Amino acid sequence: MTSHLAWQDRKNTLYSPTQLLKNAQTLLELTQMTWRLLPDYLAFYKASFHPSEIDQQDLLTELKGLLAN
Repeated sequence: MTSHLAWQDRKNTLYSPTQLLKNAQTLLELTQMTWRLLPDYLAFYKASFHPSEIDQQDLLTELKGLLAN
C-alpha cells in the first residue's frame, strides 16, 4: 500500500533528493527504535515473567510527587 502511494506520487517522493534523505532518516530512526525496544518486548513473553515482579515503587513515588504539585 505505501509503495503504491509512493509510486503514484513519485515526482515528489522518489525524485526529490531532500525527500529521499528524509525517508532514509525516518527509516533509520524506526530501525533504531525497533532494536532498542526489542529486548524489553521479548522479555515480556518469557515464561517466568510477571509485571508485578518488577519493583516500580520509586517511579510511583516520583509520579505521586509530580501530581501533588
